[in-house]
Amino acid sequence: MFKTLRTALFGMGAFLLAGGLLTVPAQASDYPSKPIQLVSPYGAGGDSDLTARVWAEFAKKKLGQPVVVVNKTGGGGLTGSLFAAKAKPDGYTLFLAQAGPNIIIPLTAKGANYSFDSFDYIARIMVANCAVVVNKDAPWNNLKEFEAAAKKEPGKLVFASPAATSWLT
Repeated sequence: MFKTLRTALFGMGAFLLAGGLLTVPAQASDYPSKPIQLVSPYGAGGDSDLTARVWAEFAKKKLGQPVVVVNKTGGGGLTGSLFAAKAKPDGYTLFLAQAGPNIIIPLTAKGANYSFDSFDYIARIMVANCAVVVNKDAPWNNLKEFEAAAKKEPGKLVFASPAATSWLT
């Protein structure tokens, strides 16, 4: 489905897709000639949205055209991913791709109708750090101790992740 697992995991940061942003073909020397939309598959205010808005401002200065962030929320990233997958491949719709919507959803959700290979990944713009954290008064000092406690008393501990299609699930 995707070229290599390493490539897919490398994609866990955020990638933008479109043809022609980093290297512009000779026939598209006037690119961009109109505003560009940058699709974020999550809601406003989160780390994806912040990343998209910071990058959009940078790109606007470099490209000389507005880059408008469009939040297409729903389905843990499915709505935005489908929108981007169906967009005209002209370089005017870019997509802030992430592991959940681009790796997990196509493998698990009916109706995704796209895959990791549906997109051309042209730039890594962010690396997201994740951590397992507990209350400072918790009895565990490391992940092995936490795992042992979870196995000893199944169903007692609670786990939370950013979304059902997060790469942590």
